[in-house]
Amino acid sequence: MLRNMLVVVVLAAVAVAAVGPERPDFTGTWQFDPSKSSAKTDWFPEQTLVIRQFGNRMEMDRMAGEAQLSTGAYITDGKSRPLYKTANEEAVITARWQKKDLVVTVEHMTRGEIADSSMKDVDRWSLIDNGQTLVHMTSDGKKVTFHKVPATKNDSGAAH
Repeated sequence: MLRNMLVVVVLAAVAVAAVGPERPDFTGTWQFDPSKSSAKTDWFPEQTLVIRQFGNRMEMDRMAGEAQLSTGAYITDGKSRPLYKTANEEAVITARWQKKDLVVTVEHMTRGEIADSSMKDVDRWSLIDNGQTLVHMTSDGKKVTFHKVPATKNDSGAAH
């Protein structure tokens, strides 16, 4: 009996190890830090990025105070999905976890009079500093950095 239980425990441990490390949780409010960023960007120091993450879905809102400037979402299952399509161009997006980084690839396919062409942009999102800094490495090797804003408590004592 003890031997059977030991086998079950070992098999469970192997199954957990096979799944790999847990995905990092990017959930929170992130303050843009221009002093730690190298990318030319239209972000302003007072703007924040609000991220909600659940399962394979990650939603991001760009905020200026209470005003939502833009919103977007990634499905992080590694499958390619249409992003946009025009008369001459089509783009697909793929978001997947690579170890503890979120890797987002956008492939642009352009139809030309002489020849068709394509190009890929690959961006990487990483948590560093014990999860207190979010770094977005853009496809051109530039960095956009955010620092986690501590959660505040409302009158009921719940964090938000």
